[in-house]
Amino acid sequence: MIGNKFSEKIISKIEEKNLKPKPRWGFVFKNYFLWIIGVLSLFFGALSFSLVIYLFNSKGSIFSDKFGASSLEIFLVVIPIFWLAFLALFIFLFYLNLKKTKRAYKYSPFLILIIGLIFSIVLGISFYALGFSKKLDSVLGRNINPVVYGRFMNPQLAFWSEPEKGRLSGVVSELRDHESFYLVDKDSKEWLVVYKNLPPSNILRIEKGLTIRSFGEKIADEQFNAIRIMPMHSASDFFNRPGIRRKINDPMFRSRMESRNKMKNVYLSNNNCLLK
Repeated sequence: MIGNKFSEKIISKIEEKNLKPKPRWGFVFKNYFLWIIGVLSLFFGALSFSLVIYLFNSKGSIFSDKFGASSLEIFLVVIPIFWLAFLALFIFLFYLNLKKTKRAYKYSPFLILIIGLIFSIVLGISFYALGFSKKLDSVLGRNINPVVYGRFMNPQLAFWSEPEKGRLSGVVSELRDHESFYLVDKDSKEWLVVYKNLPPSNILRIEKGLTIRSFGEKIADEQFNAIRIMPMHSASDFFNRPGIRRKINDPMFRSRMESRNKMKNVYLSNNNCLLK
């Protein structure tokens, strides 16, 4: 009796709200859609992890040499927080989508998250080994907003762009002589870099178009005395942006720099060498 009344109540509610059963294809489509979003989340998580590996392996000797940086600065440069956060986000999205699929109730949330993490790490290592992370960093460096890229996506660019702290990076635009060259930095600013007293171990052939990072001292406005010069690995394609390349290919660039330096008699504080 009670069962009949309950059934009648349910039927009346259905008729009252004009409820109709959803077609089976709708559930199938939803299930496939959630799986696709979940797989895409793993894919982007793997790309994020591959960039974590790439940026960590591009750190050079920053741990041992420090280059005038604090432990916190080194940590923020070496550990790409931005991409680790994206990895966590995509794994979480994978979990959110997978738990809504047909048979997800059989698995614990912890297991789903662990599976997502393992897949992202394994796939990320594969992407790194295949060179995808380097190519992705190049694309981002050429196209993403300079502040967003340098501060968040690849903090190594910002780290090596602080001449006041003795760190300067850029692309060699012109060789002045066998002890100095002109350089254009990330802000398209022109510098005269002198490298008279490099240690014998610092063997790097300086040539036009080479992207470098240097450690030393800013000795005057737009003049830098380098005691270490190293190739720029990650973020090197940032300097292929049109604005920077236009500055380098400007036929008036060298004459403009030379005229500036003829008006300045600057002494290098480290080696007491007069620049003409």
